Amino acid sequence: MSGAPRILVVEDESIVARDVESMLRQLGYDVVGLATSGERAVAMAQEKRPDLVLMDIKLRGAMDGVEAAERITSSLSIPVIFVTANSDDLTLQRAKVTTPFGYVLKPFEPRELHIAIEIALYRHAAEKELAKVHEQNAQLLAAVPAVLIGVDKDGHVMHWNRQAELVFGAPAAEVVGLRFERCPVQWPWQRILAEVERCCKEHQTVSLKELRYQRPDGREGFLNVTISPYLLQNGGKSGFLVAAEEVTEHKILQHQLMQAQKLESIGQLAAGIAHEINTPTQFIGDNTRFLREAFASLLGVIEQYRRLKQAVRSGQATPQLLESVEEKESEVDLDYVTQEIPLAIQQSLEGIERVANIVQAMRAFSHPGGQEKTAVDLNKAVETTVTVARNEWKYVADMELDLDSTLPHVQGLPNEINQVILNILLNAAHAIRDVVGARPERKGKITIRTQRNNGWAEIRISDTGTGIPAAIRHRIFDPFFTTKEVGKGTGQGLAIAHNVIVEKHGGSITFETEEGRGTTFIVRLPVDGS
Repeated sequence: MSGAPRILVVEDESIVARDVESMLRQLGYDVVGLATSGERAVAMAQEKRPDLVLMDIKLRGAMDGVEAAERITSSLSIPVIFVTANSDDLTLQRAKVTTPFGYVLKPFEPRELHIAIEIALYRHAAEKELAKVHEQNAQLLAAVPAVLIGVDKDGHVMHWNRQAELVFGAPAAEVVGLRFERCPVQWPWQRILAEVERCCKEHQTVSLKELRYQRPDGREGFLNVTISPYLLQNGGKSGFLVAAEEVTEHKILQHQLMQAQKLESIGQLAAGIAHEINTPTQFIGDNTRFLREAFASLLGVIEQYRRLKQAVRSGQATPQLLESVEEKESEVDLDYVTQEIPLAIQQSLEGIERVANIVQAMRAFSHPGGQEKTAVDLNKAVETTVTVARNEWKYVADMELDLDSTLPHVQGLPNEINQVILNILLNAAHAIRDVVGARPERKGKITIRTQRNNGWAEIRISDTGTGIPAAIRHRIFDPFFTTKEVGKGTGQGLAIAHNVIVEKHGGSITFETEEGRGTTFIVRLPVDGS
């Protein structure tokens, strides 16, 4: 009976067993054996591996049918149908523990037994398929390279995948069943629970970027976290899923890239800054030398004055002595010297102030900054960056600043915002240079405006350069995309600017451009820092 379901019959009465065997064969089943004791039933099940066991409860020997069924089910996963005359409550309670696939009371009709067998075989096949699907899902979830934490509607952890074990250093066996807020994870729980509440209340996914947490080795790490609600088909509450991606290494690389780009900018600006400092230093030196020579000349005049004063007091003053004083004044050109000395002092003071401003701007720009957001004065950031980059734009463009003095501070990373302004400003200068070329008599114009626009602090940097060709506008924020010559740019400037403004500050960076007329970049940052 190849292909027919294979059934083991366990019955203590041989005549009954033969009747059941005959009945099964007539129904189209293959009987693989008859057993009269529990011990024999377990042994034959292990040997024959039937598809189903029909098990009497009262058997010969020390092991009854309930115990034999429990062993067969737990060790071999073979479905068991109890076929018995026992229907008392105690027997039923014992039998239920073995999770049988059926319970048929004697005497029974062939049709009744057939139905019980078919349902049991179908259910067992369905459960095997379901178990297979569960296994596949478990393997799939284990393979996901992200933390997955499933929480039921009562707030208890019901799933804690392998990645969660690795990232948080806590095995699933110690976490599953705990209330979510009691999970052994060192992260800002107050913020997490607030977002969980919002997620469940609004029935929508919420995200947390670069959330700090403590790694198992005690070091600081960062996670991008999303919290999504489970929703039943009827819209009822059923819990939530926490998914987290470990981004610590990415953040470190991003920071290193930012520092490299900053060093590149500083290197690019260094020659210009040196020139900006050298110019006032040069005329300060010239003025100082003039003052030294003028002072020496004046000392000669003063000496003549002293001699005249002494002669007058002693009554020995002569016209010749007065003439020598006048000759000395003429030799020194006293009118010129007394007119130029105040100008030289004023110019020197202005030069010293100019150098001090450049150095102060450079210090502010190159300060490494921290990882925590602070109040940022965007107007000051613009002025600092314009000063540092002056040598880059002054030969090709005039600069116009229109800064809103009432613009509130924003919460941000000052050194990274400075870098964004610098990247856009340098691009503006380069775009204008492409238009004006090497003709110093023809300059373009860069205009930087700040203003408050609804809930945003806005910086608009406009240039009269070449504009951005339509064919590449969709790529300008792509990493490593550049239209500059090899060695003139890494293509990281606008990509970093986009990351800093959008990803780190929750703002936006857009542009308006027209080929041949110029480009305006619009940077918006939330005033409340949210």
